[in-house]
Amino acid sequence: FSPWPLNDDFQVNRDAKVRLFNRNLFQDSPHLFLFGEAAAYYDGGKRSWVGKDLIENELVTLPWMDFQLRLTNHEPRLMPRSAPRYARPIMEEGVVVANDQQALLVEVEGQQYWVTDMRPVTLLIRGRKVTIEVGKKALTLPFEFVLTKFHMDTNPGTTTAASFESFVRLFTSDGPEEHHIYMNNPLKFQNFTFYQASYSENADGSYSSTLSANVDQGRPFKYFGSLMVVVGSMWHYALNRKRHFRKTSKRNEEDDYSKSFTSQAHKTELSDFKVEYSQSDSSSGVKS
Repeated sequence: FSPWPLNDDFQVNRDAKVRLFNRNLFQDSPHLFLFGEAAAYYDGGKRSWVGKDLIENELVTLPWMDFQLRLTNHEPRLMPRSAPRYARPIMEEGVVVANDQQALLVEVEGQQYWVTDMRPVTLLIRGRKVTIEVGKKALTLPFEFVLTKFHMDTNPGTTTAASFESFVRLFTSDGPEEHHIYMNNPLKFQNFTFYQASYSENADGSYSSTLSANVDQGRPFKYFGSLMVVVGSMWHYALNRKRHFRKTSKRNEEDDYSKSFTSQAHKTELSDFKVEYSQSDSSSGVKS
C-alpha cells in the first residue's frame, strides 16, 4: 500500500499534495504522523484521532509514557529519502557483525532509486509491475541430486545438534551415485563443491538440509600455480645449495693454498739457517 496517488499511467505521483491513509490500520498500536508543521496520532484512551500544530521549539506532549515532541527545524521544500552511505564492514572471527547492508543505485526512466538487500523497490513501468532487488546470483546446476537421508546427533541430555550429515543421490551420465556429505567431507563434482552448512526442521517434523556451494571454475589453474610454487621452491633451494657448495670449495682451496705457502716459507727459513751455520763452521775451522 502506497499513500502516494497514481496518475493516468498508474505511476506514483510524488509531486501530489494529497496522500491517502486508512486510519483503521493505525489504531491498534501507537503511530505518529508528521505532516510538515502538524502532527496526528490516535489516542486510545479517548478513542479518537488528535491533530496538533507544531510550533518551533515548543513541546507537544504525547499520550504514550509522557513522550514529548519538539519541532527544531522545518524544511518545506525537502522530503525524506533513503540514501545509504559507504561504510567499511566490521568483522569478528571471520563473521561480519556491522555494516553488512548491500545497496545499489539504479536509474529508471530518468529517476534514481536506492535498492538494498533489505528493501526492494517495486515500480510500475509502462503498465507492468517490476520489482528490483539486490541478492545473490541464482545458478542453474548442470546436474541434479536429491537428499535421500538426513542424520543428526545431539549432545547428551540436550537437543543441541552435535553433528549433522546428509546422504544424497547424484544423477550423472553414468547413472546415479550415492554420496555422504558431512564436516570436512564435501561433495565435489564438475568444479562445484558442496559443504554441509546447516539444517532446518519442517512443520511436519521432517528435516531439510542446507548445503553451501562453492564454484571454482579455475581449479586447474590453482593446482598448476601450487605446483609452480613447489617447483620454484625446489629450484631456489638447489641454487642456494650450489652457491653454498661453491663458496665452501673456494674457501677450502684458499685455506689449502695458505697452508702450502706457509710451509714453503718455513722450509726456506730453515734452509737459510743451515747455510749460515755451515759457513760459520767452516770459517771457524780455518781460524783454528
